Amino acid sequence: MKSLFIKPSIGCNKKNIYKYLTYKKKPKSEIDFGFSDKGYLRFYYKCKICGHLIAKHKKSFFENLYSDLYFKSTYGNPKFLNQTFNRIRALPKKKSDNKQRIIRIKKFLAKQIIAKKIQILDIGSGTGIFPISIHNNKFKLTSIEPNKDCVKFILKKSNRKIKAISANFLKISSKDLTKYHLITFNKVLEHVEKPKLFLKKAIKFLKKKGIIYIEVPDVNAIYDKKEGKNREEFALGHHHVFSEKSLYNLFVSCNMRVVKIESIRDPSGKYTLYGFGLVC
Repeated sequence: MKSLFIKPSIGCNKKNIYKYLTYKKKPKSEIDFGFSDKGYLRFYYKCKICGHLIAKHKKSFFENLYSDLYFKSTYGNPKFLNQTFNRIRALPKKKSDNKQRIIRIKKFLAKQIIAKKIQILDIGSGTGIFPISIHNNKFKLTSIEPNKDCVKFILKKSNRKIKAISANFLKISSKDLTKYHLITFNKVLEHVEKPKLFLKKAIKFLKKKGIIYIEVPDVNAIYDKKEGKNREEFALGHHHVFSEKSLYNLFVSCNMRVVKIESIRDPSGKYTLYGFGLVC
């Protein structure tokens, strides 16, 4: 057990956390990150107060996960980025997670912001499907993504109309960024050990009455009759799986006012929580 670790980082008290899920072998649906089945062992612990799940895995799993291996496992290879991007973008509205995301964000912004040009910062952009798809004359996008190949792709695909930066957001210099009306974390915070640090830093780059939009995997996926705990929401790459209460607590712990949190089933079938928070 000494090789396993757990660091509650959204405010859950250790005394309220108990072992909830155990994995002794890789689920069939889990992306192959190159880890041997021998010695495969990981857990999720659950907070009995808010229902949040916190990963307890071998430290070596996480240390090696977000390397080039993660990129190749997720996107296949840099040359397949364009194929992946085009496949997602070609999905019809009713079958596209991204297009539904853009619809709800635009609808929310229309009620909150009257600026002629809305500045948006997207953190953890991956292939860039969200920033590239929403960018237009009204929305000006800046993208932060650690993977250099993804950043090169975003710059090329957007004809450099999007400012794309290759960096760890926690280490990025304030001189590289400005103030934004909206900052988005689309399926990002579950991948980081300390989501609260990311949110607190993001708030520093918000304009007055600025908005944070967050999407994370929903613990309700556990009730899926077909896959249950073997669903991708509980995959190896996730440090956290959120409940409505824990997402609410995350916003509030960073002195944000929660405007909306909703549990949905994405067109892709993913169990998702999304939320909008305003700077108090």
